[in-house]
Amino acid sequence: MAQKHGPNRLLSYLSIHETVMGQFARDGFVESDGIVLEPFGADALKIEGEIRCLGGLIVTVRKILRVLEGGEADANPLVQTLLYSYNLSVQGWNNVFRYDNAHAHGAHADHHHRHAFDWRTGASQGVMGGA
Repeated sequence: MAQKHGPNRLLSYLSIHETVMGQFARDGFVESDGIVLEPFGADALKIEGEIRCLGGLIVTVRKILRVLEGGEADANPLVQTLLYSYNLSVQGWNNVFRYDNAHAHGAHADHHHRHAFDWRTGASQGVMGGA
C-alpha cells in the first residue's frame, strides 16, 4: 500500500479515487465528481474540481502532482503530491474546513495542517497541525 503523501503510480492513484468516489456515490453521499486531471508544466499534473455531496456540501480539490519517473509519453508515471488543498464548504454559505500544505503555518512540524471555520459566519476557528 502506498504511504500517505508518498510516491504512487498514476493509474493506482486514479483507481483509488474512482473506487472511493464510486462507493460514496452508491451510498448516496456523493452526487457528482467534477475532478479533472490535466498537465501542469513539463513535469507535473494538476488535479482540480468540485465534488458535490448530499446536504449541499462541496469539496473543492486542488492538487499538484510532481512526476518523478516517466513523462508525457508514459501512461502510468510515478507521481507524488507536491501541493494540495481540500476545502469543504456548504453551498450558499461558507467554508467548514480546509486541509492543505500550500504554506507553512506557525510552529507545526511540517506544512500539513487544517483550517477550521464557522460555516454560518465564515469566521476562522483556528489552525491545527498534521494531515
